[in-house]
Amino acid sequence: AYLSSHDGLHHLYRLLDLDWSIRGGALYPRWLPNLGFGYGYAVLNYYAPLSYYIAEVFKVLGAGYIDSIKLTYALGFLTSGVTMYLFTKEHLGRVPAILAGAVYVYLPYHLADAYVRGALPEFLAFPFLPLILWCLYRLITQKKPQYIAWSALSLAGLLVTHNLMTLIFAPLLMAYIGFVWSRERDRRALVYAALALLLAFGLG
Repeated sequence: AYLSSHDGLHHLYRLLDLDWSIRGGALYPRWLPNLGFGYGYAVLNYYAPLSYYIAEVFKVLGAGYIDSIKLTYALGFLTSGVTMYLFTKEHLGRVPAILAGAVYVYLPYHLADAYVRGALPEFLAFPFLPLILWCLYRLITQKKPQYIAWSALSLAGLLVTHNLMTLIFAPLLMAYIGFVWSRERDRRALVYAALALLLAFGLG
């Protein structure tokens, strides 16, 4: 049985049409031709596509359409806990990080996104938020060039998962970068962070 939620069927139909288009040779279809009562709908011209491609991976691996959506939600819960653990461990240690990861997974709004609203792309934005903060913390404090790539990839991942969540998250992200940098006072770290942000928007 499929999860009964506000937007759940929309995402199921979009996955079905994405899969149909990919099998027809359009790897990134801007126009999903079977939506809109058969007239088509330009969903991927304005709606971030990554969540549907993640579900499509499960579909290609042999899961049905409904199971592919369910597995995508399961992956979102798992990765949310892991990324919050990584970020919190950096500041508070292992035991508080385990607790933070569990609390993050079971946040009421997080659960509502999955089980009430059925907002799959917004739900899948949650793993990226602590991951981005962790990557940028490592970049600013350790100043290792490989964290430029990780920071850029994680932020680009958020951009192509849920662009509105990126806008909401942006002020917190800039404040966090400023807070961490204020303790380091290293101009090279600030240049690295700026480069990571530029690369992320370029990739997105």
